[in-house]
Parts: sequence; structure tokens; C-alpha cells
Amino acid sequence: HILPDGGNIIGIDPTARLEAAIEHIQTTSADADLVVFTGDLTDNGDPAAYAIFRKALAKLNIPHRLMIGNHDSRENFRGAFPDIAADENGFVQFVEDIGGWRLIGLDSLNSPRLEETRKSAGHLCAQRLAYLERALEGAGESRVIVFLHHPPFISNFPGMDAIRLVNAEAFIDLLIRNGNVQLVVSGHIHRTMSANIRGIPQALFKSTAHQMPLDFISKDSSISCVEPPAYGILLLTDEGVVVHTEDYMWPHLTGGA
Repeated sequence: HILPDGGNIIGIDPTARLEAAIEHIQTTSADADLVVFTGDLTDNGDPAAYAIFRKALAKLNIPHRLMIGNHDSRENFRGAFPDIAADENGFVQFVEDIGGWRLIGLDSLNSPRLEETRKSAGHLCAQRLAYLERALEGAGESRVIVFLHHPPFISNFPGMDAIRLVNAEAFIDLLIRNGNVQLVVSGHIHRTMSANIRGIPQALFKSTAHQMPLDFISKDSSISCVEPPAYGILLLTDEGVVVHTEDYMWPHLTGGA
């Protein structure tokens, strides 16, 4: 959620929190195979914000993959990162094989836009579902983890559920048909959560910026609170995947940190 010109969100400096996350990861998890950014790299898709993000990212000495969310601009992202190849249809997606695991990253940014009231919701068009299907089929015996920004299930947060992945059923149907998907990782909600949807485990992590309070009533998807920033850690083992979450920048109630 980087903003240009040192912009902050509810008194939080998202750039400082991103820089602290990168430093923390490199200090505690320097042996990581991959770092995945699950979207909303910027708060409004501004080219100047992508320039700030890219400068911070230059300090990350671990292989990484970038994804986009509803706060991003696909066009401005690709302008800022011309070295990152889009797929044949222009979407920001990836396949990464690590040992006996295949990691698939999907572009769930609405395109073309849904009606104005759901412009922040996620969507996987036929082309992106076809990309996923090919990636799943090509996994062979590898176990699969799928990453996307928008959660494919109802969280019971009314505001966020109104802008979740709109064609979640088709997405989950495809994963079930494949049979080797071990986990789906998404963001968007800014809260650590886990779920099991039709037999497919789900994991979400808090943001490196502001967080969402536990509020099952509000229909406002923008409600936020000051809590420690965090990132998730996936340990891929012979037995399966172990999920951890790591809060950092304590104490968190002073200085907007």
C-alpha cells in the first residue's frame, strides 16, 4: 500500500513498514527460496508509488515474485517493472517450481472492470482460468500452492465479502478437479486467517501496512486499525506445508510504527 511523497494511512508509514519487513526477512529467513508479494503493492497505482516500492525492493537479496491487487494498476506496474514478463494475455502471473512443489501466482485484478459497486472485487476471466489449468496440469506429481490477492471464500466480514473473488466457485472447482493443490494463499483482508473450503486449505496473512479489525457487522471495506505489521512463512516439507505468521516492529503504538 505504498503512497507517493511519504503518504501515510491512519498515521502509519507503509514505506517504513515495507523496508522493515525486508530487513526482518533478510535477518531471520535469509535462506528462504522465495518471497511472494500478494498484491496491493501501492495504495492507488500511482507511478511514483511504484518507484518507491522498487527502490525498497532493491534491498531484498532473496528471489521474489510480485503480484497485483485491487489497489494496483496493471499498466503502471508493468511500466515500473518492464523486466517482469506478463503472460501471453498481459496478466501478471507466474509459475515457480521449488523441489517437489509448484507455486502458481494469479492476477485477480478486475479486468475488464465489473460494475462500479464491485470495482475492487477480484475476477479470474476465462484466459486466467485457462492459465491456471495449464499450470496445474503441468505440475505432474508436484504438490501445488496457489497465490492470488482476492480470497475465494466468504470471511463473514460484510465489507470485504462484497469485494472478494466473484467467480470463486469456478476457481475452487478447477482446483478440486486437479487434486494436488495443498494450499491457497491470498491477501486483501489484512488479517491472519485460515479456512478449509470444500477440502482446499486456505491461508491469509496480515498486511505490512494497516490491518483490519475483527468486525462482523460493518459493510465498510476500508475500516482499518493500528496493529503490528506481519508476513507469512510457508515451510514446504516432505510431509506437507507448515504455515507460520510473523509480527514485527514491536512496540507498535508509537511513532506510527
